[in-house]
Amino acid sequence: DYISGDVNDETAIERGLDGCSAVHVSLSAVGTAEEIDRVEHRGTARVAQLAARLGSIHLTYVSGGLVSEDHLTFPSHRAKFQAERAIRESGVAYTIFKPTYFIDTLPRHVQGRWAIVLGRQPHPLHMIAGRDFSGMVSRALTTPEARNREFVVHGPEGITIADALRLYCSMLR
Repeated sequence: DYISGDVNDETAIERGLDGCSAVHVSLSAVGTAEEIDRVEHRGTARVAQLAARLGSIHLTYVSGGLVSEDHLTFPSHRAKFQAERAIRESGVAYTIFKPTYFIDTLPRHVQGRWAIVLGRQPHPLHMIAGRDFSGMVSRALTTPEARNREFVVHGPEGITIADALRLYCSMLR
């Protein structure tokens, strides 16, 4: 069932949570720092608070591999860090995932005949496939040991975005 709504609309969230034993929160706000905070931090906090009020709901949340108190330079990292804290403080059962880079985003780097990498990114990333990640989320919901834990999620092999794009584009030919 699909419920249309907004993370800032308590009535819509309550409709969406009604009868659920689990909820997965995966938000990615763009815009000003205020807009990112409104959606990512305060919206997630609202979902966690309402889920805790309803009880017996396990909340899973997608944060980021670099989201920590030491890396709060970007508005999205600050908002996700605050969302994590709000989830932990809500009292709801949770599992927070901190994935690195999703390999599924590589097609977004390709614009016509060009593969674009912004800036210098010399460090290899341990990219993960969305399909593998979704399996981890599903398993967390049925594994009691995953409750109230955080997991840094990364793939098996380090590769730079530029090298990953070269490999991806060679497969498109």
